[in-house]
Amino acid sequence: MTGKGKSEVPERDFRQYYPFLAGIWLVISLLKMGNPVVLYQQIIPPSGIAEYLITAWPLSWGVIIGGVVLAIGFLLAKPILPSRLILFFMAPLAWFFWQLLAMARSITPELSKVVVLHFGICLAAYLIGAWTLGKISTRHLWFMLLGGMSIVFLLGFDQHFGGLEHTRKQFHALPNWQEFPREYILKMNSDRIFSTLVYPNALAGVILLLFPILLFQLISRIPTSSHFSRIFLLALFIYGAGGCFYWTGSKAGWLIAIVVGTVALLFSKFPTRQKIIIVTLLLLGGVGGFFLKYQTYFQKGATSATARFVYWKGAASNTGTNPILGTGPGSFAKVFQRIKPPDAEMARLVHNDYLQQASDSGIPGAIFYSLFILGTLWFTRPQGEGIFQTETFYLWLGFLGWALQGLFEFGLYIPALAWPAFLIAGLLWSGKMVRQSGPGGQSSGLTQ
Repeated sequence: MTGKGKSEVPERDFRQYYPFLAGIWLVISLLKMGNPVVLYQQIIPPSGIAEYLITAWPLSWGVIIGGVVLAIGFLLAKPILPSRLILFFMAPLAWFFWQLLAMARSITPELSKVVVLHFGICLAAYLIGAWTLGKISTRHLWFMLLGGMSIVFLLGFDQHFGGLEHTRKQFHALPNWQEFPREYILKMNSDRIFSTLVYPNALAGVILLLFPILLFQLISRIPTSSHFSRIFLLALFIYGAGGCFYWTGSKAGWLIAIVVGTVALLFSKFPTRQKIIIVTLLLLGGVGGFFLKYQTYFQKGATSATARFVYWKGAASNTGTNPILGTGPGSFAKVFQRIKPPDAEMARLVHNDYLQQASDSGIPGAIFYSLFILGTLWFTRPQGEGIFQTETFYLWLGFLGWALQGLFEFGLYIPALAWPAFLIAGLLWSGKMVRQSGPGGQSSGLTQ
């Protein structure tokens, strides 16, 4: 064997196991990193085996684990840039650079450092998706995430069928329970499940992001000869995801799911007339069911929607005052505490990732972030025949759901959501770069 052959074999053998390593990191993120980074000081390190298994872990632990995994990924990376679309591919780098500038003049310097560190992991995950995982088979990654989401669903079911009530009783038995933050008390008094995430809407966001690609993996990986096994596992997964999604009570999530389903149908091969009929029925049934389920919520004045408008107004006002560099990554709570109406609920985040970028890092920061989201959705959109048989289509659908939820939530600030979302964006761009590289380009782990 030649020296060249000896150097190639170990690299190839190790690279095929890297998705398994990345999968372990993302599963840990799903199970232990479900809180917003702005709450990093409230997460106490666990002590004892039981707490390690049950409670959330400090953000620093997730950053260390992710940093090691991503560093290994960079050692295996084979960088390639999309020559004609480099502006959009590099938008996250420009966005991150602007976060560094905004951090330098932050009104909450310590918090901004933590938020920017989290954003750095997001950026690294994006590049690893594009330059490492996009070049090899990712089946081990999805296998690990299927296991992780199964645990998330099991815990969600446990909460719905008695676990949440048991936790509520234990919480109210605490002598100081009334001293907890108001939002935590409201969460404990609600029947909406949240599993390992900070609150129900975040769980809905994880399902929107990962359900399409994991469903595709189940369909494509189960041998066709195992007909009963295929039906059973698919039904079990859909029931788990559907049940948890419904029990989150996420109103925005419901509407986003309708939009994503509609978009998927528009990409289908059904004749135009049939598409119109199916989409119409989906919209009528979905929107009708939405208003039927939440009619009481609207009768009470849609309080959460009203509160969001107040947060958005505060973010817009702060952007107008600090249009270039904002007030620093993660600083909205301090800003809002100063300008909020007396009767408004306090909020640590804007509940809109795009407006939060404008408030925290100025209009340029919001533009760079929006270029990343819109550029990824537009330039990596599914094209050509047979897209329903490709990983790319389902990755794109999940990223679309996550991007839309960013209009109403703060998924960018939750590691369990943001880290896999950025990695998926990198995978999508990897497929685009391979197609642009021409006949002599590198092969990709994605089916194009």
